[in-house]
Amino acid sequence: MAIYRAAWMLLMVLIVTPAFIMASGVEGLSFSEAAHFVDFTLWSMGVPALITGVLAYPITLVATLIPGTSSLAVMFGEFFLWKGLGVVLLLAFFIQLEPPFYRKESQVEQH
Repeated sequence: MAIYRAAWMLLMVLIVTPAFIMASGVEGLSFSEAAHFVDFTLWSMGVPALITGVLAYPITLVATLIPGTSSLAVMFGEFFLWKGLGVVLLLAFFIQLEPPFYRKESQVEQH
């Protein structure tokens, strides 16, 4: 179960959090334009090109499914409070989410 929890956390940090942040930027774009936008945005944030090439399409897929207005809450913390606070709070929120079908070790031993 610990591996499942770690894989879920990596998915949330590497795919869902950037997709949530970029949802408003990809709204109204075609999939290839959105993938290019995500790739360039990740690269401009300092993520290595190899990682952006691998993660651009999964992030774009998730970002197109999320409504664009949902990233406004992140930008509130980014622009009106301390810089970077919105992203840090979003990361903290997604990391603490329990994965679906997750049972604690004590529950697994009882069954």
